[in-house]
Amino acid sequence: SLVGYHELGHIGKLEYDRLAWEELKEPLDRTDDFTLSSAPPSAVPSTDPGTDPSQGMASDDESSIPTARRRLPRSSAALGKQKLKFEAEFRLMLYKHWTLEESMLHSSYFYGALELHRDKGIRSLKNFFATAGISPSAYKQLYSGMPMPIRKTIQKKFSEHGKAYGLSKEKMFLQQFVRDLGPLGDAKQALWLQEISSSDAAHILFGVLGTVPASLSGTRVDLLPQVEGGRRDTAAINEIEREAMKENFWRAFDTILCKDPAALEAGIKEAVEVAKAVQSLGRFIKDTKAMNKSSRFLWCKVEQPPHLFRHHLSVRRLAVWLLHVLFIHRPKSEEKERPMMVIVRDAVRETYLCVGATPNRLSDDRDEFGHLFRSVLRADRTLKYRYDFFDKSCIEIACDDFDRFWEILTDTA
Repeated sequence: SLVGYHELGHIGKLEYDRLAWEELKEPLDRTDDFTLSSAPPSAVPSTDPGTDPSQGMASDDESSIPTARRRLPRSSAALGKQKLKFEAEFRLMLYKHWTLEESMLHSSYFYGALELHRDKGIRSLKNFFATAGISPSAYKQLYSGMPMPIRKTIQKKFSEHGKAYGLSKEKMFLQQFVRDLGPLGDAKQALWLQEISSSDAAHILFGVLGTVPASLSGTRVDLLPQVEGGRRDTAAINEIEREAMKENFWRAFDTILCKDPAALEAGIKEAVEVAKAVQSLGRFIKDTKAMNKSSRFLWCKVEQPPHLFRHHLSVRRLAVWLLHVLFIHRPKSEEKERPMMVIVRDAVRETYLCVGATPNRLSDDRDEFGHLFRSVLRADRTLKYRYDFFDKSCIEIACDDFDRFWEILTDTA
């Protein structure tokens, strides 16, 4: 969960390091056995996925959920113990479960630092691989298929040769927990499930929690539930979304227990799908110069987004990606980092979803966009909105009211 907060831009690197070492690493070092084993079903602790419990679920009374629906974890007798390590791991998107090339193309630090949106950047990436002694046959196949000597020395290769290409060792790696799944990984050897890092788990959670039912696609609004007279049945749509959020929560819960190889495989696929969509839409926004400026923040508006951007977690990922690629990790950037807002139209709910991201060096205990949103809602109490997200820099505004909302927001800013 801590890595998830860091990946979503909620906490900076310094705060992450402090919490990881003082609150997690040191207490575990003081334990007699640095090994975790799964608790039996009767002793399941309460859990917090650490990203976003999909809003409406936070108020659910768990005692009202049938035990069968909770799908408590199975006994660990047949699975043995799972060990935790605290070590420096790449800030590469699922690189042990994907190809090295694709992972770098979909990781914001490497994408921004190498400027991989440009042909020059792609050439630089290939030159880096050649300098580091990683052949195309190695970086274009799954990590599990790479030659053993490369797998064993890959961190050393990046550390030794990255500086010449503008890559910082401090930013390439992140101290985090890595779970050794032992025999479980043998079930899906191609995906290298022997190890799952905290970063892997966070991306899998984002993918699973952010899944939107295909039946609620904005491309086929004519198939959405309707009431008499042909009007959209908002109540039915809300109920479908609520059930989907609950299902996503339990799928994420089951997946992150790291006991079911099939669930992990599905979670990795969903995480990869989100990563590709974020990179693709981010590149489109940059290439079309869709980013605009207001007095206090940058913003862009997407009228016809891909289906998965109906979920605020995916929009948040996009906002943080743009902030990283355009400013934080961009080499020799002359423009100062500024807060950024991504506005996405939801054709199903007939709303605009607004998600803000603030550079950590500019943020304090008060969320800047949350403060702005609350100021607008106080200024015009007739606006139709939804503001019950876990992330207070996220708000949903009815399409009919968006112009009024935007006018007040930009005047306030």
